[in-house]
Parts: sequence; C-alpha cells; structure tokens
Amino acid sequence: MLTPFTVRIKLLLRNTWERDLQWDEPLPLDIHETFQSWLDEVDTASQISLSRPYFLNTETETAETHIFSDVSPKAYGCVAYFRKVTDGTISSSFIVAKCRLAPLKKLSLGRLELMGAQKKFPWITSDYIFYWADSQITLHWINGDPLHWKEFVRNRVREIQEKTNRHHWNYCKGETNPADKLTRGLSIHVLMQDVVWWHRPDWLTSQNLSFNNSADSEINETDIADELTKNYDPVMTVTEHYRNEFIDNLLSITNDYTKLIRIISYVFRFAANCRFPESNKFRPVKADERVLAKNSLICMVQEGEFQVSFNLPNNGQLTN
Repeated sequence: MLTPFTVRIKLLLRNTWERDLQWDEPLPLDIHETFQSWLDEVDTASQISLSRPYFLNTETETAETHIFSDVSPKAYGCVAYFRKVTDGTISSSFIVAKCRLAPLKKLSLGRLELMGAQKKFPWITSDYIFYWADSQITLHWINGDPLHWKEFVRNRVREIQEKTNRHHWNYCKGETNPADKLTRGLSIHVLMQDVVWWHRPDWLTSQNLSFNNSADSEINETDIADELTKNYDPVMTVTEHYRNEFIDNLLSITNDYTKLIRIISYVFRFAANCRFPESNKFRPVKADERVLAKNSLICMVQEGEFQVSFNLPNNGQLTN
C-alpha cells in the first residue's frame, strides 16, 4: 500500500551499499540528509488508512482484477485493483502492490519492462483478470511467438503465455499508469493526495472500458531487431530453454553471487537428503559443497553460452 514511499529507502540502502562504505565510516552528507528526510515522514505514514470494501454487496454482477505494471532503471513492480459492477454502478478498490529493485546488471528498458510484466500476479488464467502495461515493446513480445526472440526475452514470454491469457494484456498510457508511482518513489505527503494510486485511473470505471492489446505502430523497430534470434531453430530453442531455465529463475531471485552459490548448495543438499535420507545433513554449508555449487554454476552458464560446442560429438572436433 505504501510501496511508492518505501521504495525510496530501498533505493537509498542500495546506494549506500554501492559506495562500498565500511561499517564504522560515517554516512556521506547526501545520504544522511536523504535518510533523515525519509525518516521524518514515517510518522505521517502511520496515519494513513484505506477502506477496502471488496464484496460487501452480494448483488455484484461482475468482479474483475486489473493489474498494472511499470519499470524504471531503478525499480519495477505492479499494483492491482478490483473493478466491480453492481446494479449498473461501477466501482473500484485497491488490492495490493509489489515492487522490486532493478538488477544491478544493466538491462535495456524493454527487458526491464518484460521482467515487470513477468512478476505480475496472480498467475491465473481467468476471464476476469486483465493486465496493463505502458510498454509497447513488451506487449509486442507477449503477443508474438517466443521462439522468435533471444533467450532472455524468450523464456519470460513463454512463462507469461503459459500462465496468463495473453489476449488480456493491454496497453495504457504512461501518465495514467498507477504503477509508475511505485517505480519512481513519492514523498508520503504527495502519496496521501494521489487519487489515482489509492483508487484507480478514471477510465477504469467507465461504462465502455476500452481494451487495446496492440500499439505496434509506435514501436521502435530497433528494439525488435535487437531481440530477434539470429538462427531460428525450434529444436535448439526448446533445448536451450530447459537447460537455462534454472539459471534464469535463480537470477530473478537475486544477483548476489555469494547468495547464488549458497542457494545452489542447499538445492544439492536437499537432493542428497532425498536420495540418501540416512545422511540427514542440516549443518551449515561446507566448503566442498560451495565448490561443487560454484563449478556447477559455471558449467550451466557455459552450456547456455556455448550451446553449439556442447552439442558437438565428443570426438575432439573443434568449432570456430
């Protein structure tokens, strides 16, 4: 509910971490002032209350969920609203919002938009759930064949198409997208007065809600060309997808190398405990387990990046 406010402190903590400060170093003046400014607003945040009358009337004719997503170079997320029709009267109410910081690895804005779309919720194919984005290239990818795109886009588009109704993805203008606020961050005083955030864009409660799942006429052709796969091979593409899906899922959780190694170590630990229950290992991860995890991660990344070489017969044949 307060995501546009809380995302500011997340960004500040990342900024502090990126400066590689030691634990006993005083904070730089700009960080100290920014933190103090945010802290001064916390008391005001505690005064906010929101009425959420979801289904008080049993005569509700239809109830739809509308989920908006947006992204900035710093963060991405989504916000959801109910849209209800009762006795011909249309009303809406805020449900929930989620936000994550953008990966440290620099990605194109189109890829970040796709990640924001991928993290939308709930992953339910329903006639009453609709998705909104102000990214034209993202909608173009979602409505296309995943096999046309490079691996990063391909895997995420495939998941979106499998878990949602792609015909329910629609375009909305950026200035009316409430999710834009949670990627930029707002002061608590501005947030309290923001009607669009707390309730919905005005057009969401119009009698004739317009759906538009295509804005192709305004798409930058360069954005499309950059993500087109050079060698369209359906067999190779499917193989690559399953081999690299594990890595993609891990990187969507964290981009911290140490944490990745620890996660993989515990995955291997879990597999070993399932195969050999008598081992029953619950102690902290040991050095040899971390080495195994690191080597496995390297192999999986190499296999994804050098797919052709890995598919060659093991007969000493070389490739350029």
